[in-house]
Amino acid sequence: MGRLNFVRFGALPFVLAVLVIFPNITLAQDFRLLTPQDIAVSHTQWGSTAADFNGDGYPDLAVSDFEGSGGITVLLNQGDGTFGAPAQYPAGSYSICVISGDVDGDSDIDLVVLNEGSGNIQVFKNNGAGNFQSAGTYAVGENPIGGDIGDIDNDGDLDVVVGNAISDNISVMKNNGSGVFTRTNYASGDQPYSATIADLNNDGWADIANPNFYGDNVAVYLNNGNGTFATPAYYHTTDEAWMISAEDFDGDSFRELVVVNAINDDFSYLDNNGDGTFQTAVNYTCADGPVSVMAGDLDKDGILDLAMANYWSGTVGLFKGNGNGTFLGPNYFHAGQHCRTLSLADFNGDSQIDLAVPNEGAQYVSILLNVSACLNVPGDANGDNIFTAGDILYGVNYFKGQGPGPFTNCYCQSRGYIWAGADGNGDCSFNGLDIVYEVNAIKGRGSLPRRCADCPAVHQ
Repeated sequence: MGRLNFVRFGALPFVLAVLVIFPNITLAQDFRLLTPQDIAVSHTQWGSTAADFNGDGYPDLAVSDFEGSGGITVLLNQGDGTFGAPAQYPAGSYSICVISGDVDGDSDIDLVVLNEGSGNIQVFKNNGAGNFQSAGTYAVGENPIGGDIGDIDNDGDLDVVVGNAISDNISVMKNNGSGVFTRTNYASGDQPYSATIADLNNDGWADIANPNFYGDNVAVYLNNGNGTFATPAYYHTTDEAWMISAEDFDGDSFRELVVVNAINDDFSYLDNNGDGTFQTAVNYTCADGPVSVMAGDLDKDGILDLAMANYWSGTVGLFKGNGNGTFLGPNYFHAGQHCRTLSLADFNGDSQIDLAVPNEGAQYVSILLNVSACLNVPGDANGDNIFTAGDILYGVNYFKGQGPGPFTNCYCQSRGYIWAGADGNGDCSFNGLDIVYEVNAIKGRGSLPRRCADCPAVHQ
């Protein structure tokens, strides 16, 4: 958007005078996601991961092909939240999960695929341009379902941990630094469906936690300080614990656990005591069949929120974090058919975390762009989600060539991404007329700024 000529109107002294005393105008906030963009692929999808595969600064996608032939599908981001033609790479039988990280130390993001039917993991090395080549398979246990990647032995390279559902163990796969792995198995509970790697007792060594599907619990393995693990401690969840997230949800610098429970339609929050042991779970009701969970700041308030994929309802559920280990919500958004997993990343470069959801019930991946932090408070030019005389001064400086354009960049149905947050008179644009309108509002000579009628475009 080019600069607009600004007509002098003599209001600037008044703007400065009321800058501090004018009352703020705020709007209640809720999560907002745009209607899904569905990307057709050629296979039934299950797992997903988001990372920059080709080094262009935009997060790309890889999804696992949950069919007998198996494989992964890679989707490269075009820089605006749309994706290029799918590239498919064959793998083992029933590729159920894909995780990403630089396993060979060349600064390119590689992929590790869990092949449930083959009982192995498969490494795909990146050539730096987002093209992948199979670089070895490694046996794990029977029916690997989910896993994580991280440095468990503090040697500077990324290792892999896998939950093996039928053999009732986890496989710790240590990396030699070049993407070659050796296995050690640890007994777990009844059907471990996933695992996460995180330092749970703040001793500088990564620990492991895994949900046990039929055990209705989560097993916590504390690191012995050498990349081996102590006998696990078990903490009760509810029915059919599936996937897990480990983050600091209450601001005490220790990571808590969130586990989704598929049959009980809830998730369990386990507060960390500060030593890697956990309190009794607090449970929150979800939609029908929660099977995946990830944490991220979805509304840009500096506090972690939760996103969950719900299998039977075909939705994602978003829970707002309060910053003290409690959560509000949820908001539900339709995402497709039989949502199995989800990935979080800023796909369109607007500094908000978006969602990608593979659909097991259909051959497409749904992209849900996030506009939660874009409140479109009428007249808000500086992006602080309130309207004050400071917004007028911000706009005046822009038109005088002495400052940047409006901060808030929101999505509108009719015009795509525009500076709708700075719009004062409700015409879905920003120009000098909005400044005049807003000055009159502050002087009490006119109405308060009005919201652009078609912004934002949201669905629920």
